[in-house]
Amino acid sequence: MDGVRVPTEWDAEKRVLRWRPLVPPAAGRHHYRLLVQDRVGNRTVRTGAFVIASR
Repeated sequence: MDGVRVPTEWDAEKRVLRWRPLVPPAAGRHHYRLLVQDRVGNRTVRTGAFVIASR
């Protein structure tokens, strides 16, 4: 996120990718780049952004 690699986990049953940061990200806009590769080497990349509202 925002140019820093972060650990994630894939839940195949629920088809959900989870990210559980130790420290919550700051309020504001954040960018992500998701690179996925399967066991035979097929790859895809997705990018996007999300906003965390201030409290």
